Parts: sequence; C-alpha cells; structure tokens
Amino acid sequence: MARDSGDWTFLGSLTYTGWSIFHTLTAFSGPGRISATQENFRDTISVSLGADYRVNDKLTLRAGTMFDQTPIRDQYRTPRIADNNRYWLSFGTTYRPVANLALSAAYSHIFAADSTVALIDAGPGTPNFPRGNLNATYRISIDILSVQATCRF
Repeated sequence: MARDSGDWTFLGSLTYTGWSIFHTLTAFSGPGRISATQENFRDTISVSLGADYRVNDKLTLRAGTMFDQTPIRDQYRTPRIADNNRYWLSFGTTYRPVANLALSAAYSHIFAADSTVALIDAGPGTPNFPRGNLNATYRISIDILSVQATCRF
C-alpha cells in the first residue's frame, strides 16, 4: 500500500440572499379565509470556510465553519419564525476500504444566540390586535449527524 504525504483542499463561500423580496406570508384556510403576515425580511449573507485533508488514498478528514445571518430583524421576530444568526461548526470523514466504496460520516453543531419575541397589543389598528401581548425567549441549538455509503459501478 502506497502512502503519500497528504493533500489539503481549502474551501470557502460567500452567499448573498435577497430575502427582502419576500414581503408577506399568506395562508388560505378555506373559502374567503385568508391570513396574511407581514414578514419585513432583510437581505442576508453567509460566509463559510472549510478544509479537506487527504491523509492517504483511503482516508479524508474535513472540518469547516459558517456564519449564517438571519433575515429576521429583532423588532419583527414572531413565534412563527423565532430565528437568529447561526454559527456552524462541522467535522467529517470519508473512508474508502476498496476503490469503488466510500463510507462518509459528518457532524455539525449549529450555535445560535437566544432570540426574544416582544409583541405588544396596542389596540385596534395595530398589527398585534387582538392577539394580545407576548414576551418570550427562545433557545436554539441544533445537532446534525449524517452517514453515507457510495458504491460506484
């Protein structure tokens, strides 16, 4: 078995998403029944950096991180989308026991700051009338585990 000194691959991305064109979430709940929510989304960016390290012909290790900005401004946050900026940290590996088979596994943890919702019912003609007041804090934490097998013919 030949063993090389390893190869690095560096990866990166910068993504702009034009969320501001999404103005209203409209739901139809029956004949003549419409619910519309003004979203007030903003445009966002996400930035990611990562690296693959090919240890040898059989094993590749990878790691990466990402910042993913939320389209939700604090003053417009609702319980429907209690989102906040997210920070990703990911690790993974691919093992090739034979030439036509690859086994991969990866883990990502997504960190997000607590998000708060403060909806005030200021009376008739205001967006929260007659829903009432709501003050809440949401804690967001996400773990993703993936496994994959690839067989080439």
